Amino acid sequence: MIRAWLNKILFLEETDLSRALPFFLFYLLLFTMLSLGDGMSITLFVKRVGADQLPNYYWITALLNFALMLIYMALAGVWSNAKLFHWIVFGSVFSFLVAWITVMLYPNDVRAFGLFFISRELSFTLVTMHLGNFVQDYFSRSDLNRILPFIFSGGRLGGIIGGSLLALLSRCFPVLNLVWVYMGLGALAWAVLVFIQQSHVLHTEASLSLQSNTAQTNAAQNARPERLTATTLPNRYLDIIRLLKSSALLQWLTVTSLFFIVCRWVLNYQYSHFFEAHFANENQLAEFMGWYTSIALTVALVIQLTLVNRMVRYLGLSLTHAVYSLVLVLTMGMNVFPMTLNGALFSRFVETELRNGLRNPIMMLMTNTFDRVMRPQARAWLMGVIIPIATLFSSLLLQGGYPVGWLGLTMGVGYVFAGVGIYFWLPESPSPVWEWVTQKMPLLKKLKAETLRNRS
Repeated sequence: MIRAWLNKILFLEETDLSRALPFFLFYLLLFTMLSLGDGMSITLFVKRVGADQLPNYYWITALLNFALMLIYMALAGVWSNAKLFHWIVFGSVFSFLVAWITVMLYPNDVRAFGLFFISRELSFTLVTMHLGNFVQDYFSRSDLNRILPFIFSGGRLGGIIGGSLLALLSRCFPVLNLVWVYMGLGALAWAVLVFIQQSHVLHTEASLSLQSNTAQTNAAQNARPERLTATTLPNRYLDIIRLLKSSALLQWLTVTSLFFIVCRWVLNYQYSHFFEAHFANENQLAEFMGWYTSIALTVALVIQLTLVNRMVRYLGLSLTHAVYSLVLVLTMGMNVFPMTLNGALFSRFVETELRNGLRNPIMMLMTNTFDRVMRPQARAWLMGVIIPIATLFSSLLLQGGYPVGWLGLTMGVGYVFAGVGIYFWLPESPSPVWEWVTQKMPLLKKLKAETLRNRS
């Protein structure tokens, strides 16, 4: 009875919940850790280093991100996705430990506190990029369209827990000491990852034992995750370039990602400046950020659980993406004027919580429209190449003396218009809203049909 009710609320089929629950728990623990780390890192940075130094750390983060993606691509065709995730979780925990040791050794060097900011950003990028590659080893494309929003909601719930932990613990302990809680959560996430690995192997072996030898061989081949077609790192990058040249959809996803990342860092820069001036000390800021994160992620969780699937069904992927684009450009326009506390909180909500709860699941579903073997290439390009390039560009713009508010608004307008290209090149089933619009404007339907026919 309860399962049937949950399936109806979450828009899942009968067996989806039990299959997806371990992944939900894994993502919950990961994002409890990352949410706690996010609040810690932004608090320590703005109060110990200063928000004016953020652009310098943006470009450092971008270069390290690009280097990590080179390593990731080198290992992607050799290691399993589960093994890669083991190392991503380990690296996320170990990097925070290294940052803590550095602060202990050089307590008077404020640059050491910037290591927490860099570590958290790198960890988040790797986790977000690799989750789709990892989950697709266990679910079909149609399964992913239903299950991914539920799994992602585990991240939102984990963020709520992480924010609450930050608010409560910062009352009793120095913010820096919370690094041990961060590492403990990472250890728990690693244990759930081990469980997923083992339960998947046992399930495959059990199903194979019921079939003939020939069927066993076929099932084993079907169960083996697809890898990139190329076997060497240069050839993998050549594969990505070939995919980029041949796919107009990937080209438009590239353009929108460039605009979006610049918008994201502009918002981060603006609200970080406000928080630095508004709060007297780091414990006050940490407690406030903790409670804010819990409330904001609760709102994002409700949106993800109740609206995302329905928006995708009734609007389609491209129009749902357009909804976030309009919210973002309105936020950039609001920040042309002097920032207030409410404006800072809304800016962070759009840049962080709504990005993770709405934009990221939509982007994941859009990259899932590529053939399975091409999806890792598309994600590696967008997250491993475009994000660092856009982050470097953001760093240069923010250090160039341009009016930050108008810069952000310009990038936001570009993001909205670039989304039109996604609309025309994304292959998807017609949604009820799309059918209604094209009845009123049949030219749109004709243009999209011609575009997709040219693509094929």
